[in-house]
Amino acid sequence: MRILEFAKATQIGAARPCWSALALACAISSANAAVQTADLDLSKLGMAMSPSITADPDQQRFILSWQARLEDGCAALRVAEMDLQGKLGEVHEVARGCDWFVNWADFPSLVIADNGDWLTYFLHKTAPATYAYEIQLSRSTDRGNTWSSPITPHDDGTHTEHGFVSMAPLAEDRVLLLWLDGRLSAPAAVGADGHHHEDAMTLRSAVINRAGEITQREQIDAQVCSCCGTELLRIAEGEHMALFRDRSDAEIRDIGLINRDQGGWKNQRMLHEDGWKIAACPVNGPALA
Repeated sequence: MRILEFAKATQIGAARPCWSALALACAISSANAAVQTADLDLSKLGMAMSPSITADPDQQRFILSWQARLEDGCAALRVAEMDLQGKLGEVHEVARGCDWFVNWADFPSLVIADNGDWLTYFLHKTAPATYAYEIQLSRSTDRGNTWSSPITPHDDGTHTEHGFVSMAPLAEDRVLLLWLDGRLSAPAAVGADGHHHEDAMTLRSAVINRAGEITQREQIDAQVCSCCGTELLRIAEGEHMALFRDRSDAEIRDIGLINRDQGGWKNQRMLHEDGWKIAACPVNGPALA
């Protein structure tokens, strides 16, 4: 396998899942970047799936995260550093469990706080219904060696879908989280086997500080696409941009855009009036870098 390196990076975006059986593309970009390649050996990852990569420009490295299938049928969330030459460091295990929601479309990622802490998450099943799961967040203050006990950013307590998470650093070593929240579909969750197409999926956010305290829980949109990924990017100090696939009563599912500053979320609008009508779950979300 090979890794693409964009030299002389000046702007870093948290890269969404980007390795495959053939290549790993890493999102370090600049206006006049030269593209270099380096060999990448992923043999130590074992039975890996649902990968994600985060660029760490301050340390000139990348952080890989992935889920591993264990021999007993359970799963583990693991992370490792990778240098610019494609050399992997020690593999660290964040957590493992036999009651996780492990899925090709909705899976963990990692964010680096301003002080260098790492935050990642896994999806924990809360009931037998297929899409009854919650977000479990953990923080590492020592480059993945140890991890805090997991906490949940949402407080509704419903056995519904909570996932498609995006994260971005926030001032004072905090992290801003964005996710799809199915609490309004709670009556349909018992025994359900779908993403609740008939019920409203909400888009919500929260802030987590270094002590693990969750604050500023907010509903951003009351009806969005129920199985389309979200995206969140810090565009300046104290300013963020979120993208998501919206959903109208007429089943128009165009990309929505909203900004956040120190005063909160504002200026929600459509990225473009595509008029894409689909009464189904396209599993098709936006990306930012």
